Amino acid sequence: RLQKKYRLKVDKDVPLLGMVTRITEQKGFELLMEIIEPLLRLRVQIIIVGDGDKRYKNFFTKVSRKYPRKMVAYMQFKSDNITRIYAASDMFLMPSQFEPCGLAQLIALRYGSVPIVRETGGLKDSITPYNKFTDEGLGFTFTFYDAGDILGALDRALETFFDYPASWQSLQTRGMRAHFTWDKSARQYMDLYRSL
Repeated sequence: RLQKKYRLKVDKDVPLLGMVTRITEQKGFELLMEIIEPLLRLRVQIIIVGDGDKRYKNFFTKVSRKYPRKMVAYMQFKSDNITRIYAASDMFLMPSQFEPCGLAQLIALRYGSVPIVRETGGLKDSITPYNKFTDEGLGFTFTFYDAGDILGALDRALETFFDYPASWQSLQTRGMRAHFTWDKSARQYMDLYRSL
């Protein structure tokens, strides 16, 4: 439905990468500008929803016009769109330069959208990297704020999506079952307090 609504090519076998965010440098838009053309040459579709810095908004609007069947840049927040992006996307992209906490990756997990995040702040704390040998982890991560590192994480995610569908489904299910409630944090705090 989302592909149809935004006039993307309707194909359930093409992974949809979602982003719902403020359009700012902090959220990784400089890096995304650098990799967008190589990324769009891959078998993916991208939808970005958000508002913010006019320079980035103009850039991504222009790119989406160049690739109208592969990319959507919806440069304003609308709550019904936001929920649809989480629900419809296969992967959720968060290449943040820094991220003290981050909620979007947790929402994405609940909807079965596998996060692809930079290992910084709350993203590193909450998204354990997927290990294909042990079938553990919640998403795909990269360490350095550079094109090669993020493209490597995207390659690993796409390889899993296309070549190992059972592993991909397991990853989605594990994410939907993940808990980040205060109950868990409070228990860990009490355990630490008692150990002292």
